[in-house]
Amino acid sequence: MEASEKKLPRAYARHKKFVNDYILYYGGKKEDFRRSGENDKTDLDVIRENHRFLWREEDEVDMNWEKRLSKKYYDKLFKEYCIADLRNYKENKGIFLVEANIVMKKKA
Repeated sequence: MEASEKKLPRAYARHKKFVNDYILYYGGKKEDFRRSGENDKTDLDVIRENHRFLWREEDEVDMNWEKRLSKKYYDKLFKEYCIADLRNYKENKGIFLVEANIVMKKKA
């Protein structure tokens, strides 16, 4: 057994003791120490909020972590999948996105 595995239960027990001592000294309830998860966001929520169909170089200036995550997802998506507009596929017409340029591909 590793030393870190032995310390984990003792650290949690010490934490609980500190919380109980705090409550005894200052008053209050244990519910005051419970975290509210109502404002939590998943990575998918962040990506949905910051999604852009096309990213430009100007968009990459002053990016926070949420925009960086969305851009990283977009880059991965762009490399692994083809983004196409197939609304007119019955007429053999389509728009395919290649390296952030829109290319029209028409079959006569």
